[in-house]
Amino acid sequence: MSVLARHFEVRALTMDASPTQLVPGRIQLVPSHEAVQSAIDAYLVATRAMDANAVAEAFATDGVSNDPVGSPPHEGRDAIRLFIQGATATIERIESTADNVFIAGDGAAFKWSMHLTGKRGQSVTVEGIDVIQVDEQGKIQALHAYWDPAPLLAVLGGEGG
Repeated sequence: MSVLARHFEVRALTMDASPTQLVPGRIQLVPSHEAVQSAIDAYLVATRAMDANAVAEAFATDGVSNDPVGSPPHEGRDAIRLFIQGATATIERIESTADNVFIAGDGAAFKWSMHLTGKRGQSVTVEGIDVIQVDEQGKIQALHAYWDPAPLLAVLGGEGG
């Protein structure tokens, strides 16, 4: 199997050209199921390791993280890196699981739960759902994280390092 076939599905588009329709004969590269799963895995491993650089590298250069949805988006790797550095400043350890992963086309949705332990021993568990879109390079182009940060902030928000 070629590298291209392993990471992408090649789809010939056959509908009329318009803003909402596909262009005849045009080829669209769509990340394969495996490439989308790999992007999810890279993001989760980096998050568990609290590695802000690796989290940022899981995103496309111009990727956007809406975490949580409703807060200002973090646009680009530098902004994502700074967000993760700030978010993990009072955290000692993260344990997480991703359940119910649903991959379709270039995107996925998955439920997760995360147990966080603060630097002073306090702990909290939060749950949410992430929805991602993956680009042609297998990087996260957009992440929408649906969860309530209030329990986390109530337990860990006041900790200092």
